Amino acid sequence: DVYDTHYTPQLGPGGAFLFQTVTIDHDDPRLGLSYRASPDVAIRFTAGSALAPPYPSLTNALNQTPAQAYTTGATSVTITRNAGRLLPETSFGYDLGTDARLPFGAVLSFDAYLTNLKNQFVTVIYPDGTYNSPGGTIPVYVSTNENLGDSRYEGIETSLHSDPQRGLGYTLSFDLQRAYPYDISPCFYATAAKP
Repeated sequence: DVYDTHYTPQLGPGGAFLFQTVTIDHDDPRLGLSYRASPDVAIRFTAGSALAPPYPSLTNALNQTPAQAYTTGATSVTITRNAGRLLPETSFGYDLGTDARLPFGAVLSFDAYLTNLKNQFVTVIYPDGTYNSPGGTIPVYVSTNENLGDSRYEGIETSLHSDPQRGLGYTLSFDLQRAYPYDISPCFYATAAKP
């Protein structure tokens, strides 16, 4: 996968847009295998990676502020900055599953999976100095989008479904998932540090 991001790191003089381009590429191999243990039982295994480029509103906020935009009576100022250098979200996952046709015609499916996600998109706000307003000194914050370190998703899925040629069909499904971030910047928890 190859994609280009065209973005404005900041507004130029008089509010003119100044554009930059970032090109990023990523290889996404995939493998899928299945084994039919009997006419009514199949075992599946898949492994592969995927890429999700940042969507335009994450990289190129048209409402970014070129300077500290103070509003009378405000207790703080927030500046929006573009994030054109966001890395894509990339993942690599594994899935092991089976499908079994039961004697009464329904199909029981079971899957266990593990997916590692890198560079998850997250909006961050951090302090960036102060502003001398008519009412006194107030804090200035920057709002932008950045990449989180790593995340892991693991879980199990099971379903029972029936799709008869005639009559009433049904699907019962259940999913149990555990997800958590790790290897992240300290500023994710402490807003006193800029990433």
